[in-house]
Amino acid sequence: TDVAAMYDKIYKELSRQYPGRVLPEKDLEWMFIHSGGWIGTMCILYGTNTEYLMFFGSALESAGHSGRYWANITDFVVHGDLIVWDEGTLQKKTYKAGDKMPHPMFHASAIQFTGNTWMVEYGRGFIPSTLNLPVSSILFGTQDFYTLFKMFKVYFKTMMLEINHCLA
Repeated sequence: TDVAAMYDKIYKELSRQYPGRVLPEKDLEWMFIHSGGWIGTMCILYGTNTEYLMFFGSALESAGHSGRYWANITDFVVHGDLIVWDEGTLQKKTYKAGDKMPHPMFHASAIQFTGNTWMVEYGRGFIPSTLNLPVSSILFGTQDFYTLFKMFKVYFKTMMLEINHCLA
């Protein structure tokens, strides 16, 4: 499966449906995200203080803590398997391509990505709360300040794009 081609098709459709709200192609950046013990990569498409949309996944098998946020997050699996063990349960759930995985506000899970698991992720709520886990992982773990800079730079661009859209 050509994940890049799938992401390209999704990006073009989102850009067509929401002109001026999705980052222009020249501003898209894939960046590593290390969070809760797992590592992946993300490409932020849209972001405000109350919503975000991004491409997300991992080429490598990875596992860790999902995080607990003041936001509802939904992952739409495009390719691979996302295995989730919800807090308070004794069973895991496996989400495959075409499945939707909800991550409710204030909820936590153990998550595992099989190699080459790719998703489209939508978050809605207090989005700055979703930055706590990756920022603390950078500050107290990887110390990858370049990625921290890129993450905030792209998030700032998405917020400016939304402000310009609202003022237009």
